[in-house]
Amino acid sequence: MAFPADPLDVTVTIAFDGSTPVDVSAYVRVADGINRTYGRPGKSADSSDPSRVSFTLQTAGAGGEPDLAAGTWNPYDPAGAYWRRDGWLRAPVVITVEGSTWFTGRLSACVPRWDLDGAGYADIEAAGPLRWVIQKRPVRSPLERAIVAEGAALYLPLTDGPIASSAATPMSGLTPIDVDGIKFAQVAGPIGDPRSLPEMARDEVGAVTAWQVNLDSATGTSWCVDVMLRGERVVDAFTDYTACGWAAGSGATESFYTLGFGWDGGSSDPDELTLFGYEINDTGYFALTIDSELVLDGNWHHIRVQSQPSGSSTRVDMTLDGTVAVADSGTTVAPGGVTRVEIFTASTTTLKSGSIGHLAVYDDNEPGETHQAARGYWGEDVATRLARLATQDDVTIDVVTGTYGTATLGPQPTAKLSEILRDVESADLGRLVERLDADALRYVSRDARYGAAVTLTIGAEHQAVSPKPEMKVGGAVGSVTVSRPGGSSAIATDAAAVAAGGVDATAEPNVATDGVLLAIGQWILSSQPVGATGVSTVQLDLGEDGGSLVADWLAAIVAQPIRAAIAGVAGLPAGLDVFVEGWTEMLTDVDWTIGVVMSPARPYDVFVRGDDQLGRRDATASTLDGAVLSSATALSVATSSGPVWTTESAHLPLDIDVEGEQITVTGIAGSTSPQTFTVTRATNGVVKALPDGSDVKLWRPGVRAL
Repeated sequence: MAFPADPLDVTVTIAFDGSTPVDVSAYVRVADGINRTYGRPGKSADSSDPSRVSFTLQTAGAGGEPDLAAGTWNPYDPAGAYWRRDGWLRAPVVITVEGSTWFTGRLSACVPRWDLDGAGYADIEAAGPLRWVIQKRPVRSPLERAIVAEGAALYLPLTDGPIASSAATPMSGLTPIDVDGIKFAQVAGPIGDPRSLPEMARDEVGAVTAWQVNLDSATGTSWCVDVMLRGERVVDAFTDYTACGWAAGSGATESFYTLGFGWDGGSSDPDELTLFGYEINDTGYFALTIDSELVLDGNWHHIRVQSQPSGSSTRVDMTLDGTVAVADSGTTVAPGGVTRVEIFTASTTTLKSGSIGHLAVYDDNEPGETHQAARGYWGEDVATRLARLATQDDVTIDVVTGTYGTATLGPQPTAKLSEILRDVESADLGRLVERLDADALRYVSRDARYGAAVTLTIGAEHQAVSPKPEMKVGGAVGSVTVSRPGGSSAIATDAAAVAAGGVDATAEPNVATDGVLLAIGQWILSSQPVGATGVSTVQLDLGEDGGSLVADWLAAIVAQPIRAAIAGVAGLPAGLDVFVEGWTEMLTDVDWTIGVVMSPARPYDVFVRGDDQLGRRDATASTLDGAVLSSATALSVATSSGPVWTTESAHLPLDIDVEGEQITVTGIAGSTSPQTFTVTRATNGVVKALPDGSDVKLWRPGVRAL
């Protein structure tokens, strides 16, 4: 026999030591109930909550004698075999039901108690992986993370506050460095780290050394220097600005490199960005230049200088914003490791503004790329961003995508990991959820829902209460203003919804360009429930109908997305086609009830070329040409503009929607308007008299994908 005739097979394991699962099933008071919440808590929620499970665990018999030979279960008793100083917190918990994984998470609360007979027990709570992601500390900026991850020998962000007298570094073990002459926190930083950076302009003429810092030890003879530069030139003035410099080598072959504007002394363009290198005890030097108009434009630019030995001299490459701009395959400067760095200030008479930040020195001439980090990884697709974040933060994120493509994302914000993931979710209009069978997250992109197959069929016999359609209070959304952070905006409007009193809404997706904003607004309007089909919850009793839904439910919830067909909805004979967004669950050994939170699936049935149903475009100007009785099997349909309906037998039958009645069309006569439709009525169980002028639409036309 099986549930509900037999008790549910429930197994609970807790890895008290963090790695070794201990089967505690015999001590779980299943009869008292195991409760779980998962996913979105309600129809108005924008995102999923961490899943939560609670149950009661027997810890000792009456009089305090332990039930387990291994010793007391009291997590706060040092004599117990499973005692831990933190009281088991974050111990891995896995629950299986009928052999299928039902929950994977970590223990979040354990409260020891004793009943009147002296028996000990503990109220246990566990949370899914999203809980621990939310608790992670705020993520450093994309640029800072990239530089630190590449193992810089020296990193000076220069993002200190306006009254700072020293420059801090995020590198472990290094103390703030005293500085002089720098006006901190004057200019908004680059996209990849928007914290303010210093203004380096001074009132005196010429470059002045503000400060220098010595490396703890010299780099190897192959090295790399990254720096962010920003400046604006004084119109028709000679720009003379030495931004920074660094020494390499030592003794007789010590050399010095300076990066700035205006050293070449020529008349054609004396303002060129120049890397100037020379040996201190020799007359030999070299200069690599980049047109200053590419740099002195008031925007931040990423400069990379790479050096490696080339015989007795040095090869140097200079890169501007990720592209190698100029190279010198054989300078006259001898190879040597970087030993110190100097920062300079500039004359305000020759430079309208000049700023520097995020200076990094690497003991390697080919560290990982940091230019994209300086741009906040602007233009990444969803899968690429999530994969990078998962690697950086040691989190497992499975990404489920379709074939239509995901959103192209704007700059990654500097925030907590959970907030960055939510930023991706809102830009792509996808779903961030938890896996049930692993300590991992799963992201389901918007296009993964396009045309998704039904994975769960729920009949009226499985429902504790028949769900009732919900009308939206105040009407549907009539217009959506969609804005891009730091960009433009667009307004999408549904004229019919506005006329019916539709409300205004806003959205701010972090996408890469303004060109998609209107399409996003149109998608938001099209994806809301239509009329009275806004059923958002259904109550299930898995003990009904001999437990026939148990296996299907357990199989469906492990996969994502979960598309369900639900019958038995009052007033909707055709039932509901929905996505399961979340649920609240309570099971005992003999009962199992679930409150399911849903959203409409119909908007995700996008146009499919050649498909008998989704390959058809909807009619826009067709109406009944005369009233018909409920018994009529022929309809006269007028089309006021655009093409008339197909008469080809290969395209029939097709279903139409007239006043909520699903009607099957088996034949169409006439090549001009009006046409005569031969029909079968009550396809969805609804049949009624239809008034003259009723709109004639396809029952399920293909929707344009975003």
